[in-house]
Amino acid sequence: MNIKQTYASLLVGFISTATCFSFGFFTTVFKYNGLEFFYAYIIFSILLSYTMNLVAFYIGKFHPEINTYSSLVKYVIGSSKFRSISILFTGTVIILLTLILFNTVTYLSDLISSVYTNTLDVSTSLNLAALGITFIYITILLVLALKTKNHIKKFFKALAFVGLILVITTVLIVIYTSPYSLIEFKNFNTADSQINTLSNMLVMALVYAILSKFISLALYKNILNTLDNSFNNLKVISFSSLFCNITFSLVICMSIYATLGNYGIFLQPMDEVCLITLFSLIKQNSFIVYILLETTFILFNLIVMISILVYITKITNKFYIKVAISIIPLLITISLITQGFTHVSFSKMFALDLLIVFIFLFEVFIIGWIYDAQKLSYEILKHTNTKLSPMFNIMLRIVIPFVCLYTVAGYIFVCKSVILQTLIAVIFMIIYITIGIIFNKVFNKRKF
Repeated sequence: MNIKQTYASLLVGFISTATCFSFGFFTTVFKYNGLEFFYAYIIFSILLSYTMNLVAFYIGKFHPEINTYSSLVKYVIGSSKFRSISILFTGTVIILLTLILFNTVTYLSDLISSVYTNTLDVSTSLNLAALGITFIYITILLVLALKTKNHIKKFFKALAFVGLILVITTVLIVIYTSPYSLIEFKNFNTADSQINTLSNMLVMALVYAILSKFISLALYKNILNTLDNSFNNLKVISFSSLFCNITFSLVICMSIYATLGNYGIFLQPMDEVCLITLFSLIKQNSFIVYILLETTFILFNLIVMISILVYITKITNKFYIKVAISIIPLLITISLITQGFTHVSFSKMFALDLLIVFIFLFEVFIIGWIYDAQKLSYEILKHTNTKLSPMFNIMLRIVIPFVCLYTVAGYIFVCKSVILQTLIAVIFMIIYITIGIIFNKVFNKRKF
C-alpha cells in the first residue's frame, strides 16, 4: 500500500474503534474480565468484518449513489420493497444518536468539573450538563448547515486525525509513566467468566463486531466516502483496516488497565462499572492520562455523532425533517438528565442488541442471497480485477448468518447445552437458506 492507502486504513480502523468505545466497549470488556471477551471480539470481527469490508469498500468506490439504507436495498433487490426495514434502521440510528448525546454530555460535564474542581460545587452539575447539551446542539446545527461535502470531509478527517494523535500520545505517556504497567496489565488477562454469563458475553462481542462496521453498509459507506478511495487492492485495505481496528481497541484497553493498576482487582468482578467511575480512579493515579482519555472518549462520541448526522442529512431533502430527526435525541437526552440519570448501560439493552443483529443479518441476507454473492464476486472481479475465493460466497451465504444465529440462540434461549444451541441454530439456518433460495428466484433478475 502507498502512504494514502495506509493513512486511509488507519483512519477507518480508528473510526471503527471510536464507534465501539462510544457504546461502552471498555466497560463491557471490564465486565467480562478483559482478554477473554477480547478474544471473542477478535474472532467475530475476523468472521464478520473482513468479508463485509470487501463489500463496503467496493460499493463505496463504484456506487457513490448509494448513501442511505433505502437506496442500498433498492440497489440490491431492484425495487423499493422492504421500506419498513429502512424505517426500522432509521429508528435504530436515532436511539444510537441519543446514547451518543447522553454519553458526550456526561463525559463533558465530568471533565469540566474535574478541571475546575476547586471552584465548582455540586449544585453546578446540572448546569454543566446543560452546557454539554448546548455544545452538542451547536454541533448538530453546524453539521446540518454544512452543505458542501468538502467541508464535512475535512472536518471529519480532522477529528479522526486528532483522535488518532490523542490515542498515540496517551499510550506513550502510559508506557513512560507506568514502569510496572506490564505487571498491572495482568488484570486484563484475567479469565473468570461464569457459564451463565458466557452467552451474554458472546452476543455482546458479536454486537460490537457489527457496530465496528456501523451496523449497515449504507452508514459505513458514508464514512468511507470521507476518506481517500484511490485504493486498488480491496483485500489489502479490507484486512489492514480490520487489523488497525483490533490493534487500536487492544492498545486502548491495555492502557486503561495499566493506568487503573491495583484498583482493577477491587472492582472485579462486578455486574458493570460506569466509565465515569473508572475515570475517577484513573484521575487519582495520573491526572494527565485522565484528561487525555476523557478527551479522547469525548472525541470518539463526536466522530460517531457526526457520522450519524451526516447520514440523517441524506435520508431526505426536506430540511425540517432533518432537523426534527436530529432534535428527537436531544429532547430524550435532556429528559434523561433532568430525571437524574447518570449512566445508561448499552450492554443491558436486550431489545436493541437483538435489533442491531437483525438489521445486520437482513443486510447480509439481501446481499448474499437476493443480490447473489456469486454474482457480486464476478462484479468485483470485473471492476477491480480482484479475484475472490469461493469462501467469499460461503461466508456471505452460510458462515456469517450461522455465527449470528448460533450466538443469538444461546442468548435468547439460554442454552446450557452446546448441542441444543447448535440444533436450534441449524433449524433457523435451514429456514434462512430456504427463504434465501425462494427470494433469490423472485428478485434476482439482474444480468451482468
